Amino acid sequence: HGWRRYFFGPEMRWNAFEVSLVGMALLEITANAAIPVVAGEDSATNRGTPSSTTNMLSFLRVLRLVRIVRILRLVRLAMFKDLMMMINGALGGVKTLLWSMLLIAVPLYSVALLLRESLGENADDIGTGAEYFKELPLAFFTMVRCIVAGECNTHEGKPIFVLVSSCYGWGYGAIYCFTVVLMTFGLFNVIVAIFVENTLAAAKYNDARQKKAAT
Repeated sequence: HGWRRYFFGPEMRWNAFEVSLVGMALLEITANAAIPVVAGEDSATNRGTPSSTTNMLSFLRVLRLVRIVRILRLVRLAMFKDLMMMINGALGGVKTLLWSMLLIAVPLYSVALLLRESLGENADDIGTGAEYFKELPLAFFTMVRCIVAGECNTHEGKPIFVLVSSCYGWGYGAIYCFTVVLMTFGLFNVIVAIFVENTLAAAKYNDARQKKAAT
């Protein structure tokens, strides 16, 4: 108990946050008290350079702006329990998010490479959709647009893969449909399930920590 429980107990992070707020408040009081002294020295020297008073006032404005973070203390209330659960779930899922980005990028890169090799030589045929697979980076960006963002049109508003399929065969349409089914009903659902699992794990962790703090 005592200071050990305060700084190393279950609420150590929030307690450290409150201590930092008190430290910034003391620093602001010190800065307010030092302004008249510094202003007197500046008026005595008056060298025509940016005064120390101006620098002190700028520093004081920054400290007052930092006071906005005090609102974070409100999340300790019971009404913000669900919000904290979502935040903890999101933070716990950052590592999963990075791996999911890699998992999404690999099949899209493979399809982009295939389309680049098969359609890249026809990139000079403007209006057929092949110009969007002229280079590998552009082809990869086009696949991300079509599969992840759901925006798969040309700058004229025409669907890219409908143009490609009508000009070069419906095999490209089959590749596109297969990729959509694989990513949407396969990888995306798995990624969402993992994020839901992380959120539930964060909720259980919060409940256990609150029960431990109450005892």
